[in-house]
Amino acid sequence: MKLPLLSFAFFVPRVLGWGAAGHEIVATIAQIHLHPTVLPVLCDILNYTSPNPNEPPCHLAPVSTWADRLKYRMRWSAPLHYVGAKDDYPSETCVFPGERGWAGSRDINVLAGIRNVTSLLDAWVEGQTTSADTAEEALKFLIHFIGDLHMPLHLTGRDRGGNSVKVRFDGRQTTLHSAWDGLLIAK
Repeated sequence: MKLPLLSFAFFVPRVLGWGAAGHEIVATIAQIHLHPTVLPVLCDILNYTSPNPNEPPCHLAPVSTWADRLKYRMRWSAPLHYVGAKDDYPSETCVFPGERGWAGSRDINVLAGIRNVTSLLDAWVEGQTTSADTAEEALKFLIHFIGDLHMPLHLTGRDRGGNSVKVRFDGRQTTLHSAWDGLLIAK
């Protein structure tokens, strides 16, 4: 059963990236470093409380994969999972993204996605027009997008984020992006 599932993984588009384990690790580390007053607010927005009073009110790790689990129903969100700079090969300067800017559509990338969902959450906190459902969805996207920012190949336009680079990993051919996103973590 695993072989057909693994062979299917080679045909999944770039946006799938940074497997569930990577997102869950980033979210867990972030949760550990949250100020104690912040987690209960996040749990309120997520509409979740732990039934056990000795545990944290909620865990961010399961929420961190939400945007990837639903991406086929929300195809519009695909370009929001990464950003690529043009000509981002080792630069002669420390300017990022460089003189030619970002690849893809302007303001439709993970950085713009973070800016958008953060503004929705700000509006909710300030009691403006954002509904509780919108705030919940915005927070789920924010947690996911922050995880995407921690995957280096989601931040480069070079070789389509590593999808054009063939590598051999654990005896099989794959892409650098796929190896970095999930295979290395799983190993």
